[in-house]
Amino acid sequence: MKSGNPNPTSDLFMILETKRNSASDSCQIVSDASSWLKSELKGADVKFQYGACENDLWTFSSFTFLRDGDDEKLAFELKIAEISRVPYAFIDVHAFGKPQERRFPFFGEIESEDGKNKVLHYIADFLLSTETSE
Repeated sequence: MKSGNPNPTSDLFMILETKRNSASDSCQIVSDASSWLKSELKGADVKFQYGACENDLWTFSSFTFLRDGDDEKLAFELKIAEISRVPYAFIDVHAFGKPQERRFPFFGEIESEDGKNKVLHYIADFLLSTETSE
């Protein structure tokens, strides 16, 4: 236990009580990160569907786009959520309609420039791997 007390109240209990008695800014943190990603995708002319977060503790935004893979259509699903006041991205790529067939998931913070660059490189790699030459 982080508290060091030999008979401590659980850390989870303390976190729950803190969150119950505090105003949540989760949706604002998620919205700010989502605005950044929307501008990146629009600037690269990537068409996507977007689902905005709702104002509660368990909130996230979502970005989805479909691309043609070698044998089947692929779904790229990116969700942004807040954990300890930091935005995180979870990316799942799978065959369209088959979410149980994950290709290469990603999870990382997107608050820092390094974290943002990792997500942008991940997206670019996916887009380039599904480009068709005409």
